[in-house]
This record gives sequence, C-alpha cells and structure tokens, in this order.
Amino acid sequence: MHPTNYDRWVRLATRDRPAKDVPPEHRWRLVTGRRGAERVAVRLRGIVPLPSEPVRPAHRAVCLSPDAGAAPPT
Repeated sequence: MHPTNYDRWVRLATRDRPAKDVPPEHRWRLVTGRRGAERVAVRLRGIVPLPSEPVRPAHRAVCLSPDAGAAPPT
C-alpha cells in the first residue's frame, strides 16, 4: 500500500513495467514525498508516457485473483 498525493491509499504492483504494457487507467508513478523519506503514488493522467517509460501498474491490473480489486475485510 502506498499513500497517494490526494490523501488516499493504493495497492501497486511490486515492479515497474513499460507504459505500453499497462492500460492508461492503471498507470502510476512513485515519487519522493515532501519529507524526502516517503514515497508517494501519483496517478498518470493528462500525460502520455513514452511506450518504453517505466510506470507502476495498479495491483488489480496485474493480479490474477478476481478479488484483487475488493476492499479488505473489516
């Protein structure tokens, strides 16, 4: 789980992949936060990365489990 730049949390894959292999709605980037020590997930909207550029896919885009997008049990 990674914090986002809009005070939410998102599950991301463990490795980057080329942008051409990730659907646009599932493209994220991890950037260094304001404090320098934390990494913040930023969704790539409004820009189109080059096909070979690394992006971090959302977990639900790469997980084979049908429950990947479900909320964790409480």
